Amino acid sequence: MSLLNDLVKTIGLDNSFFYQLVLAVVLYFVLKRLFLQAYLESFEKRQKLTKGRMKSSKELGKEIEESKALYEKKAKLVHERFQEVFSKIKQKAQEDYLKEFLQMRKEQKELVTREKKSLNQALKKQSDSLEKEIPLLTKLLVEKIKS
Repeated sequence: MSLLNDLVKTIGLDNSFFYQLVLAVVLYFVLKRLFLQAYLESFEKRQKLTKGRMKSSKELGKEIEESKALYEKKAKLVHERFQEVFSKIKQKAQEDYLKEFLQMRKEQKELVTREKKSLNQALKKQSDSLEKEIPLLTKLLVEKIKS
């Protein structure tokens, strides 16, 4: 130990350096146990949670993609069914419109025919009454002209 003492004295260190060194080492281990160990434990917990959350977020991402694909598939089926129903309703409406149109056209033709017949009868009646009155009117005209 005297060799070590000689070496320390030639470097310019005294005995208090060793006490300070021992105190620093003891203080390091005490602080490590009190603060650093707690920090490292919480750091490891956070890492585990982060890894777990990353794993669960990946699983959720996969579930979301699967749900999205299922939704799109169902939406496509609903859209196709809607198109089928819409086409059927549209076709039925067109058929009903055509039937109604043809029925109204038939009724209008019948009405026009009845009106023509009625007008022809009225015209014939007026013509007959005019033919009966023409000789009388002619006679009155001739008398008027003579007088």
